[in-house]
Amino acid sequence: MNRENYKRNIVISNFALAALLYSIGRLVFAIKPEFGFSMFPTIPAFFFLLTLLILISITKAAIVDAKKFHLNYLITRTVKLILLVAFCLVYVMCNGENNISFISSVVVCYLCYTAYEAFMLKKFNDMLSKESNKVEQ
Repeated sequence: MNRENYKRNIVISNFALAALLYSIGRLVFAIKPEFGFSMFPTIPAFFFLLTLLILISITKAAIVDAKKFHLNYLITRTVKLILLVAFCLVYVMCNGENNISFISSVVVCYLCYTAYEAFMLKKFNDMLSKESNKVEQ
């Protein structure tokens, strides 16, 4: 990853993860139809958009001012958790069926996207570290 194409890498890898999770969900629900498939396509789309906005905003803030990275990271994580809880509550209140499978799908997607975010932020941090080392030398 380099500074010129980090946004493109984030979008492509984020989309690939969403497509993978959607495909796995289709496979699981095809094998076990009792889980239902009512809301599952929305879950990877929700995480795709949320993660895309978070990663772009955090990386952009880190480029502008590295000191604000931690504050931006904590704010975005808090907003993400609040939106996630609201998303789940709205579904549970509006739809009384398949709540367990929906919540378990959300938890699986959350864990996958949390690992993905950590991986991408680590790669981004390594890229910035290499650039700062080149400037210092």
